Amino acid sequence: MGYVLQWLIEGHQIWMDAGKRLPSCAVVEAETTEYFEAQSTPQLWLKERCEIVDGLPDLHLHTVTELYRDYKNFKGERGEPPVSQSRWEQALKIAKEDKVKTRKGICVRRIRLLPPMNFAPPPIPAAAMSWDEALMMAETLSSVN
Repeated sequence: MGYVLQWLIEGHQIWMDAGKRLPSCAVVEAETTEYFEAQSTPQLWLKERCEIVDGLPDLHLHTVTELYRDYKNFKGERGEPPVSQSRWEQALKIAKEDKVKTRKGICVRRIRLLPPMNFAPPPIPAAAMSWDEALMMAETLSSVN
């Protein structure tokens, strides 16, 4: 029993000498980083739903409201509550100089939403004539000249 008490006292003294902090452990730090990266954070939303593009013209910028709405939808799809808009902006490090006032409202430079995964471009309209009809027309026009 005396050995355990001595071990506790020595451990306590090491902890006190280290400023009441435990020494860092690379394995614990790696696991902690991996855990938080797997969480649905604003950074994960940014990684999965956006791209960072320098020099976007004002016409292609998204408003803060549009971006935050997409983030809230992202969290809702995962069954998770979103952080507040101010916390979201802090987490993404959106500074005053990253915002610009446009006709659409306050927009964020450099962040562009990606199209949704289930996005399908509009269908190409059917041609007015078939390929054979186009070839016959081309032959007719070339024989006239």
